[in-house]
Amino acid sequence: MVLVALGGYVASRFFGDRRPDADDDTQGAHPITRKLFAAANAGTMDDAASWVAAEFHAYVNGHEAARGDVDRGPALLVEALRHYDLNVDDSFWELYTEVHEKVDGKHERLALRFVVSGGYDGQQREIEVAAFLTVVDGMLTEMRWVTDLTTFNQMRVAAGMPALD
Repeated sequence: MVLVALGGYVASRFFGDRRPDADDDTQGAHPITRKLFAAANAGTMDDAASWVAAEFHAYVNGHEAARGDVDRGPALLVEALRHYDLNVDDSFWELYTEVHEKVDGKHERLALRFVVSGGYDGQQREIEVAAFLTVVDGMLTEMRWVTDLTTFNQMRVAAGMPALD
């Protein structure tokens, strides 16, 4: 009986939260979400300069992970995604939740909940991430990831990057 209940919980957690487009390379309703997931899953990054601000910043658990100088933001995001893809086998981002808030005529905020899966040191792992994006005039200016630091550091080290404090 316990196994049936546990199986039901796992199935509802996995299938109940997934979006209908979660198996697609491009996921989400907002154009920035769709472009970000296409860049991460399909490697479609040629147009990053058209949707990533030159001064793009990225943070993980409050730590500054990347700071784009003028005209460096798009290249910074592309390099980070390519480095990750080269070091993590079968990487895939799966969107669970997307919430969009229009602040005013030029500022938007997006809240995303997704799972990043991939092979790290020969083991398939998944990490659940909450991300908060800031969009100004249709350009991604800031991305803040919040996740379990221990798990995230294991994945960073496996991908050849230093652990964060």
